[in-house]
Amino acid sequence: MKICIFAETLKFDTRLYNTLCIRLLSECFSIYSPTIVEHIFDPGGHGQLIKQAPTLIDLYAYTNPDIDIFFIFRDSDDLTYFNRRRKIKAKFSREVKDFGLNSIVIACPQRNIEAWLLSDFSTINSITGLTLSIFDKAELIADPKKEFENVYDSTGKRDTIENFAYEIIKKIDINTLCDRSRAFYSFHNELVGLISRIEPSHRHRTH
Repeated sequence: MKICIFAETLKFDTRLYNTLCIRLLSECFSIYSPTIVEHIFDPGGHGQLIKQAPTLIDLYAYTNPDIDIFFIFRDSDDLTYFNRRRKIKAKFSREVKDFGLNSIVIACPQRNIEAWLLSDFSTINSITGLTLSIFDKAELIADPKKEFENVYDSTGKRDTIENFAYEIIKKIDINTLCDRSRAFYSFHNELVGLISRIEPSHRHRTH
């Protein structure tokens, strides 16, 4: 399988999204070692990449017709994940050609990806030795970046915050994330639907 990833790259998002995509495909669908054809990241953030994405998706879909999935990651920021995702889907429906449009999966973490990192506090506890139990619902975390920085500070900063986040995303429980984040659950279900169309032999595995 070949995939292309579009994402904002603020701080440590780049490595996180790559790892998350690979884990989802392997653990949920038994699709191992997908080829990442291209990483397209927006160093400035603020949604600039989404403005350019339709043209880029058309280009990559035309020049690389064997790309199976375009993963689109965009923080919801000041909108709910539902409204941010709806705006992106509406834009893509207007501007992306059919051959690319049918291969897109959109993920919008509520506010930012730190909300997902904080959702599985059991994983954080196992990595850090802390005893967190306060983030049951990702969408209810008012300031995920600040909360994540607070958790990182509690570790004694034995490693960089980027590596701390990377350790979490490598070990975070996918089912827990689905249970505790409606934004992730929505993204996961969209991926299930897409793979059922393009790779029907790779049915979603429940745990």
